[in-house]
Amino acid sequence: RKMFNCCTLSDYNYLLKGLVLYDSLEKYTKEDFILYYLCLDDKTFDILNELNLEKIRPVSLKELEYNSPDLQRIKQQISYKEYCFTLSSYFTWYLLKTKDIESCLYVDSDIIFYDSLKRVFDTVKNKSIGIIRHRHVSYGHFVGAYNVGIVYFDSQEGLKCCEFWKNLMINPGNEYSNEFSSCGDQKYLELFEKKFNGVQIIDELIGFGAPFNFKLYEYKNFDMKNKEIIWNDKKENMIFAHFIKFQPDFNKNTYLGTETQQEWDQLSQIKEVKSIYDEYFQLNKECLKKYLTN
Repeated sequence: RKMFNCCTLSDYNYLLKGLVLYDSLEKYTKEDFILYYLCLDDKTFDILNELNLEKIRPVSLKELEYNSPDLQRIKQQISYKEYCFTLSSYFTWYLLKTKDIESCLYVDSDIIFYDSLKRVFDTVKNKSIGIIRHRHVSYGHFVGAYNVGIVYFDSQEGLKCCEFWKNLMINPGNEYSNEFSSCGDQKYLELFEKKFNGVQIIDELIGFGAPFNFKLYEYKNFDMKNKEIIWNDKKENMIFAHFIKFQPDFNKNTYLGTETQQEWDQLSQIKEVKSIYDEYFQLNKECLKKYLTN
């Protein structure tokens, strides 16, 4: 049976979101899957080990660093935030190299799925690498044409590509840095098609939502079950959504959906988008109670 391998990472600050991600995978993916979880602090590692969830494999950052002089070196040279950006590619590469897996989907921990992982893996079929567009900007923009929320690699050409990405991140003065280091690890994704064969643009075949593209969509037939959106006159179902900078306040039973109040005030006027965020907040509350409240 095919195993769908995916990975994410976080420290304790984002662990709740990572558990919401896990629950969404559990709910919709009826096939076998494993979520490898890189724990950026001991607290996260200890909690996940204690929870002992069937399909999560916690990996300690110490394990990664112990086996990598490169990580030990770069950690001293860059900020914690930049170091986290470095770990997305490094952890995915590490899994492909050491865990004898056919392929792996990197997923940001603040993403939630509304359908099976199979839907994403099916888009890449015979391809080795999968990336998604931002949709609101094109090549040349400082954030990059592609979003690092989900990135797919197989263990053949994909592994070479992942290693290329990882090497760029552990060498901040690399030959592409002047042009492509403007947004952490993200703008480097624009190099994948130039350097490697078999790249699939995942969102050519499935829909997704994020604060940067929710405003681009029409919601004529949208309901909370089908999550149908229309983009460029094309109907799509939202397979996943990315809740970047989501800030819950459980004491006040409220949340800020995006980084700033002004941005959220605009976005939350779209009632379908507000419903998506309300649901996500509710899922966060449920996961908090289920996993992190003693």
